[in-house]
Amino acid sequence: MDQGRLALELAPGAEGQLVIPGRNWRADDVMHLQFYSQPPSEPILIDEFKLPLKGREVALPILAGPKLQLVESAEMVTVENENVRLVVDKAAGQIVEASYRGRVVLTGGPQLNLCPYDLPPLQAEEVRAIQNADYVEIAIDGAYGEMPVRFTIRVDGAGRMETTYTLPEPPADAGSYSEVGVSFLMPGETDRLRWDRRALWSVYPEDHIGRPVGEAARFRAGPAAVYRQEPTWSWSLDMEDYPAVGARTMRDMG
Repeated sequence: MDQGRLALELAPGAEGQLVIPGRNWRADDVMHLQFYSQPPSEPILIDEFKLPLKGREVALPILAGPKLQLVESAEMVTVENENVRLVVDKAAGQIVEASYRGRVVLTGGPQLNLCPYDLPPLQAEEVRAIQNADYVEIAIDGAYGEMPVRFTIRVDGAGRMETTYTLPEPPADAGSYSEVGVSFLMPGETDRLRWDRRALWSVYPEDHIGRPVGEAARFRAGPAAVYRQEPTWSWSLDMEDYPAVGARTMRDMG
């Protein structure tokens, strides 16, 4: 691993250009940059970046598997085989149940997430289902207030589900949102979550909840917190927010 130091001499508020000397770069190399304050003060880490030289390539699973049965009624769309069951409420445009081998994994969704914008309730307009050779496609057309949206759910007989969304008329200030995506509801007994996502920043503390790849338990193991008593666990395991919810905790709120 090559490493080195470069000095930058810029006045406060000024702009400059950092030129990294050439190396014997490989396609999978990641450039790790750390910016420190200069003497006479003790060096302080100001900012940090991990920049891959090549963009990450993500290959999504190909939808295929055992045959699925599609059953439609005036109220519901049901897709199932011996291992998979997906039920969508046409009036709500929402999943009622998604289960795999008898275990329920989803109880609601999809819902659009445009944080911090508070969307009105989804008004479903039309739900259509199409049987394909390797999967069933369910299209949900609706709107959040005056903003139309289309969700497309594709599920195969092996239990893989792919969800996409389209905003024909996105908000003018869409670039200001900190989170954009789709959310689902999970059953109450769900106690652990793993994720692999494209995060906002390239560097996070190892136990930060916003890190690109990680795993987190729903509830912290160990004793309950006591107000104004110093906790014995890491800040990343805190479940209490007394100014926001008073004496209640995330454990109390489910």
